[in-house]
Amino acid sequence: MRRYDPVLVAKKLKGFMDPGQALGNGAATRQAIDEILGSQEAKSPAGKTATRPPDSALAEDDNDAYRMARQAKLNEEVRQLRRRNELEAGTMVLASEVERQVGKMLRQEIAQVEEALRNGARAVADRLGVDFRAVRQILLEIWREQRKARSAVMADQADAARMTEAEKDADI
Repeated sequence: MRRYDPVLVAKKLKGFMDPGQALGNGAATRQAIDEILGSQEAKSPAGKTATRPPDSALAEDDNDAYRMARQAKLNEEVRQLRRRNELEAGTMVLASEVERQVGKMLRQEIAQVEEALRNGARAVADRLGVDFRAVRQILLEIWREQRKARSAVMADQADAARMTEAEKDADI
């Protein structure tokens, strides 16, 4: 069985502990290191020195930065939980899901309009005694031009749309 000096081990751990390790499960390790080094510094007349290890984002005695990093992590977890709760409650929907569903509905409506144009072309051709394909081609050309123009207008309107205050407040 080997024995290690707890102060030397704590100093080594503190010098190489990644800031990500200092959050969550590593918080207890960081606290234990601080207690060991704190008790050692109380015995030592030399006092504390604040040094910054090269691999660490936090100085050795920078508890404020640690607390800020921990609070940022907690805030992110709260944001994620709030979002999940809003989705489960049905008070919020994902924009990607809405976009997918609306796109599907629009494709179905466009298919219905194109079917109506084919039927209309058949009716015109039968009543006027003209070629069905020519009538259908004319109607489809007009429809495609209309669709292209409306698509550009709708894209401009979508780009210009801004979130309302209620949407900004609920934005998670």
